[in-house]
Amino acid sequence: KMPRVSAEYMANLPIPLPPLSEQEAIVKYLDAETGKIDRAIAAEEKMIALLQERRQGVLRAPWGAAGAAPCKTWEKRRAKFIWRQITVPSLSLRKIGLENIESFTGRFVESMAQFEGNGIAFEKGDILYGKLRPYLAKVWVAEFSGNAVGDFFVYRLNGGINASYLQYFMLSPQFTEAATASTYGAKMPRVSAEYMANLPIPL
Repeated sequence: KMPRVSAEYMANLPIPLPPLSEQEAIVKYLDAETGKIDRAIAAEEKMIALLQERRQGVLRAPWGAAGAAPCKTWEKRRAKFIWRQITVPSLSLRKIGLENIESFTGRFVESMAQFEGNGIAFEKGDILYGKLRPYLAKVWVAEFSGNAVGDFFVYRLNGGINASYLQYFMLSPQFTEAATASTYGAKMPRVSAEYMANLPIPL
């Protein structure tokens, strides 16, 4: 459980020792090269942060305040009137867990994780919403049928609703903030099905 190396083994390890001048040359070379890599990583991380910030801004822009109808041609409906929650148990071996959905983008990510037990049956086109820690913003439009294990709500949309539109709205900062504000449970915060059903959706 707590793997460790012994002092005796360490004492008997062979260490290659070039002349001191060569040691110093190797250190100088590695310092320079790893420094380049560190600077490249820092620049990449800064760019990722800027792109994430821009993405959040883009997602925030179309909807204004959570649930608002930004213009006269839009309407506002409670979520329970645009989807129905699926609760049918699944025996499918194609299991999807929270690890398979990328936060904030809704992209599917392959995983080697083995999921225990069974969850809810979903079909292609259904929306899977991660109800555990909703601030992680895990929302996926199913690309195939399978078994939603772990902490997902499975929603099947009524007619006249574009699934990708709804996914973008559910990934928006406004929706995520509203869901997060309603969570219960200190260690494993989650949003309730009733709260989700009554959230206003701008259409």
